[in-house]
Amino acid sequence: MKIKLLVLGKTTEKAIVELISIYEKKLSHYSSFEMEIIENTAVKSEQPKSVKESESILLLKRIKETDFLVLLDENGEQYDSVGFSKKIQTW
Repeated sequence: MKIKLLVLGKTTEKAIVELISIYEKKLSHYSSFEMEIIENTAVKSEQPKSVKESESILLLKRIKETDFLVLLDENGEQYDSVGFSKKIQTW
């Protein structure tokens, strides 16, 4: 299984960057993993609806019809690492 993580915007928080790097290394032992950071050139002062629309277009350009899509959202179901790996196995 190949896992590709599409990320809207780049974080500059050093702690988060370090954690991402650690997680990428751990994941690479079990699966092909790639992370793509998508920069939105839309002006942040634009209306939220307009920014969301431009982000949607950027994401949809990178998704193939045969891809299995999982949306990660801070308001969605919460998993620990083991629980999330079990969920991935069911997919």
